[in-house]
Amino acid sequence: MKTDKIKQFIQNNVYRINGICPDDDSDDLKPLSDIMENARVIAFGEGARFMKELWTIRQRLLKHFHQRHGFNLFAMEFGFTEGFKLQE
Repeated sequence: MKTDKIKQFIQNNVYRINGICPDDDSDDLKPLSDIMENARVIAFGEGARFMKELWTIRQRLLKHFHQRHGFNLFAMEFGFTEGFKLQE
């Protein structure tokens, strides 16, 4: 049954994180680090924009990959007018 396959996939591939705060210990992100071990580029996507929780977890992930894996460049997609707010 298709539902059983989906359930099995989720059980094998979903990892619980302890929180979204960027200052949280990042040991719970180790499974993600293992998957991204040899990556040179990592892309984050989201289903909604400008939600505080998504920005917060993204900040946590970026901090983790910078501190633990040496990533040092961050680029974001914005509309032209939203980009002006970055200069404020």
